[in-house]
Amino acid sequence: MQDRGRDAARERLRVLLVEDVPDIREVFGLLLHAESVDVVATGSGREAAELAAHDDFARRRPRVIVVTGYDEPFVSRARHAGADMVFNKPVL
Repeated sequence: MQDRGRDAARERLRVLLVEDVPDIREVFGLLLHAESVDVVATGSGREAAELAAHDDFARRRPRVIVVTGYDEPFVSRARHAGADMVFNKPVL
């Protein structure tokens, strides 16, 4: 019974995927779709900001998880901007 609740919650989950490498973006999108996640994907931060401001994302504050190849000061800026978690690549 509890699994149905989790599955229903996952079906409603919507993710804004931002990845500049097209092949990686496609793979992440396919993996998320396989888990019944609605994915909106883009290759740039600028486009992501526009989508976030004009889409369902603007209605509520989503959790923000950043996976990046950049080090400081980018990581500090991401946390300061409200990222819930920041991981450096490679994530093992």
